[in-house]
Amino acid sequence: MLFAYDREKRDRSQLEMTRLSLYAAWASGGAQIGRPEPREDGQVIEMIPAKQLIAEVVSSLRNVIAPAVTEPFQKSQAYMAAVVLEFVARQVDERADIAKEKQAALHALFHDLMRLPEAKSLGAPNAETEAALCELIERLYQNRQAMGEEAFGIANRRIRQALRQLLDQELKIAGKAED
Repeated sequence: MLFAYDREKRDRSQLEMTRLSLYAAWASGGAQIGRPEPREDGQVIEMIPAKQLIAEVVSSLRNVIAPAVTEPFQKSQAYMAAVVLEFVARQVDERADIAKEKQAALHALFHDLMRLPEAKSLGAPNAETEAALCELIERLYQNRQAMGEEAFGIANRRIRQALRQLLDQELKIAGKAED
């Protein structure tokens, strides 16, 4: 009897570890696909690509969850869920057009801001990246007095427009690629 208790405890522990690892993968979803994003503490968090995440779920269903289930119907449902997810994984395509659109939005923003005479005091970015955009926003607010309210307002509206374009690209991830 003690052996059965230990096995059940171990299976629950493995199931909980799987849940925690899936939650950690989900929680790190703020980063961009395939590109590391540094946090304030210097740690780099990378979002798991969709196909890899689905493969991990399938593996957990097959190797941890289904073997831990004792009822035959629920066990077969866990295995079938793994099969269905494998079919879904074949349909998932990573969206290369999102990165291109985001880069185009950043390029247009930096180009537009460099054309504004008052915004030239913000300095040209080293690279047209989201990190450079963050630095630009910081410099914009630091130089608000020197720029004047009108120039600040124009630059601020253009940056907000670009941020909206970037957000729109992030929200496309669930849709089909546009040709």
